[in-house]
Amino acid sequence: MKKPNHPPFNEWLLAGELLTPEQNQSLQEHLHSCPECSQLQAAWTEVHFQFHTREQLAPAPGFTSRLQQRLLIQHARRQRRNSWVLFFGASLMALIILSVVAWQVTQIFNSPASLISGLVYLWTLSFAISEQLTNFLWGIVRFLPSITLIGLVLFVGVCSLMSVLWLVTYRQLISARRVVTW
Repeated sequence: MKKPNHPPFNEWLLAGELLTPEQNQSLQEHLHSCPECSQLQAAWTEVHFQFHTREQLAPAPGFTSRLQQRLLIQHARRQRRNSWVLFFGASLMALIILSVVAWQVTQIFNSPASLISGLVYLWTLSFAISEQLTNFLWGIVRFLPSITLIGLVLFVGVCSLMSVLWLVTYRQLISARRVVTW
């Protein structure tokens, strides 16, 4: 249906606001002379009547549980997809790092035997480091729920003390007066 181009009258018909007496009289005069606006008013009145007289439908039985189930499935799929993206991203980064390390190792070693033994060493070292890092992080994750405020303050204090001791020791080791000449 083509929308009539009668600017104030269209807005007055469809807005649903109360009109001033002058606007109402002007609208009524226009409706008597314009069949398109009269038809629009009749259609809008019917739509308004249908909205207010029809009974609101209730959702089908089990709708909420089906929706929740669908949302849980979508969440699980999204989480699985994110896990795979993270896995492939980490694998790609590891492959790039391994390629760079392998290229640098080939520049250092001349014989294939030393190259292969160096690669085997790096491979096993990377697995050992990743396993130790995983164990360390799981230990922290398991320990975190049992930390109280006092424990957290003590932990931060001990870490600060260790940092200061490390800095003092490092400074003592690199100072000029501690260098021993043979």
